[in-house]
Parts: sequence; C-alpha cells; structure tokens
Amino acid sequence: MDDLLSDRESEAMVQALQITLFAKLDIRRNGMALARLPAKAEELLCYLLLRPGRPHTREALACELWADAPAAQSKKYLRQCLWQLQQALEPAEAAHPALLRVEHEWVGVHPDAAIEVDVAQFERAFAGVRDQPGAALSAQQAQQAQQAAALYQGELLSGWYQSWCMVERERYESMFFALLDRLIEYCLARGQLGQGIAYGMRLLRSDYTHERTHCQLMQLYALAGDRSMALRQFEQCAAALAREFGVRPTEQTLALYQRIRAGELGPAP
Repeated sequence: MDDLLSDRESEAMVQALQITLFAKLDIRRNGMALARLPAKAEELLCYLLLRPGRPHTREALACELWADAPAAQSKKYLRQCLWQLQQALEPAEAAHPALLRVEHEWVGVHPDAAIEVDVAQFERAFAGVRDQPGAALSAQQAQQAQQAAALYQGELLSGWYQSWCMVERERYESMFFALLDRLIEYCLARGQLGQGIAYGMRLLRSDYTHERTHCQLMQLYALAGDRSMALRQFEQCAAALAREFGVRPTEQTLALYQRIRAGELGPAP
C-alpha cells in the first residue's frame, strides 16, 4: 500500500503545473515549458491565480478584463479564454482535478488542482514571519524567510501595466521589503554580518532611498570592522534622500553616523 501511495504521489508531482509570476510569467509541466497562451488568456490565468481562495462571477471577470467592450462581447471573450486555458492546461488524466472550476455563473482555481505557484509559496512563507521581529526569528523561521526571498526573482509580472496587476505588484513588493528587513535584523542579532550586508544591498537595489536599510548597512559594516564603508553608506543615503526628496537624513541616522565616526560602534573584541 505504501508503495502504491508513493507511486501516486510521484505521478502527481510529475503532472503538476509549475507557474512563476515573479519577474515574468513562466508555465511548465514536469520541468518542460509550455507553449505561450494568447495574451488575454494569460491575463485571466494570472488574475485567478493571484486570487485563489474565492470564486469570481463571470460578469465581474468580464468587466475587469474587458472593461472597454460591450457586456455581451466581453462575456464572449471570457468564454474563449476559459476554453483556451482548459485546452492548454488541464491534466491529461481524469484522476487529476481540473485547474479551473468553471460553473454557469462562477469561475475559480480548483482548490485541489495539481499546481505550484511561486507567489503562493512566497505568501505562505511570509505569513509565518509577518508578526515576528527579525531579531526574534527562530532558525527555522529564518530559513523559511530565506527561501521566500529566493523566490522573489523580480517584480510581479514585469512589463504588465494593468491596474489590478500594479496593485498586486505593490503588495508583493511591500512583503518582499518587510521580509528582507526581518532577515537583516536577524543577521544583525546573530552576527551574520556578511549575509546581512547581502540582504541590505539587495533591498537597496529595489529602493535605494530606504533610509532604514542604509542605517542597517552602516551598523553591519561598522560591526564587521569596515568603518570607511559604514561612513560611505551614510554618504550614499544622504545623497539619495537629497536627490529624490530634497531632505536630509533623520536625527537617528545622523546620530548613528556620529557614533561610527567617533569609533563608538565597531567589532566586538
């Protein structure tokens, strides 16, 4: 019986769809890339995947994705896209649930569909650390956060400018920033200075005006014994804030700069 269950689990893994939404849309089955779908079918798929926990009325989907078309025409477009998705993505064997649950009035992602989506994995991992300060993370939570950060290969569906997509993009970017912030704090608390610097630099590549991250990097460099880099980080922070917002660093940042400059913050003996 155990062997039979293992065979079934292996088969399910082989048949599962792997879908990536970070950076660019990528759809694979068993590691093999599938043929590109029509643009609107891809948009419909991504819209549903980003809202997997609830069904959507056909009318709401048609209005969201074909807002400029007459109601009857937009519903026709929706039917066409649903057919295209079913033809391209449904499992070949009846033993596997269909990806989409399509009813007369409602459409949604089947809760038992054999599918792996990077944004879903990312969000589950973030939920496990969302309410914890970075310094209080356990080793297991930090590992989950590291795995989630590795999933974020770029902004959500880069190059898409639909209003619903831009809202979701900002939401995931905020989660990514919060995740990296916790990892930096975890590294500061554990003395993992090199790893903390790597996370800080990664966050600044997405938002180089993030003053808190500049401060964290100043601390990390100082604790690593590289005072010149810590002071240079302050200069980069001040220049970014002046260039983008016309403001100076906060008093807290200035105080940290003075401590580092005076040699009050440095590596432990």
